[in-house]
Amino acid sequence: MGNRLAQWKEKRKNKDNANSGDTGGEQAAAKAGRTGRLSLNIVRSVGLKLFLTFFAGILACVLLMGYFSYQISKSVIESKVSESSQATLKQLSDKLDLVFDKFNDFSLQFVADVTLQNMIGSTMYASDDSARTNAERELNNKLQSMVLGTSGVENLNLIPVSSKLSERVLGTGKLELEKVQQAAWYQEALKDLNQGVWIPTQPTGFQNGGNPTLGLARALREPGGTDPIYVVLIEIQDRAIQDQLQGAQLGEGGTVSILDSQDGILLDASGRDMIGGKSAVAFSTQAKDGDSGMFVTDESGTKSLAIYNRFKSNPWMAAGTIPVGELVKDARKIYNLTV
Repeated sequence: MGNRLAQWKEKRKNKDNANSGDTGGEQAAAKAGRTGRLSLNIVRSVGLKLFLTFFAGILACVLLMGYFSYQISKSVIESKVSESSQATLKQLSDKLDLVFDKFNDFSLQFVADVTLQNMIGSTMYASDDSARTNAERELNNKLQSMVLGTSGVENLNLIPVSSKLSERVLGTGKLELEKVQQAAWYQEALKDLNQGVWIPTQPTGFQNGGNPTLGLARALREPGGTDPIYVVLIEIQDRAIQDQLQGAQLGEGGTVSILDSQDGILLDASGRDMIGGKSAVAFSTQAKDGDSGMFVTDESGTKSLAIYNRFKSNPWMAAGTIPVGELVKDARKIYNLTV
């Protein structure tokens, strides 16, 4: 009996030891598994961070390069388009100068042409009223033929100044002498006998009720003398100038106009609706230096590049504007592609 009890205790002890060994092994295996998973998570976390760091760095470099490329392209394109627009306006003003010179030369015929000088003298030195009437008729016919033979001239008139002449206005159309004598351009022409006076666009013409016309007035001296006897008025059809402006454009949303010294719109590339209005940009105050130039302004409500070129033949200027955004619209594609 004692031996059996001893054997049972021995078996029990061995079984407990075996169970204890299995439990320790399982615990060791579990611990090893947890350590492996932790190491794998750490490796994965560091790799992800490195990947994100490199990706963010590359993305930042691409964005910076794109931004700087956009800025450089924007500057280059803006400069090139500005120069191109200025060259376009210069070409236009040169063409218009030729047209203005044509009418200026036409007015000088009354100073240099001997036949015209003699006919003018005959109206002043006529022996009696009958002779003066005949001389005026011949001169009147001459003026009418000059209008018919010169494109762009709407009317041509000789306005009497000397008291030795009759009070009849010679030429085409019907000018009222009293109204003409009160006009500022008439007084200005009499002050400077050596220069012609360019007259801004008259919306209904000088004869009233007609189409818009511009004018050129010049005082004529007595043959062989110094006192003025007539003021010649050349009434110029607006289309003679408008034809040169037609279709002129510096860019989408841009404007091209002929302005007087007070920013008044004499003619505009868009048509007659703008005649007599004021330019949205004060060229008279900003365009003080040189015969041509450009500057950036936002007077019209939109940031624009303003370009001007003064005429050589008169005190007016060709002026144009173009939105700055229009200058760099092609460079914007680089920015949009990058972003």
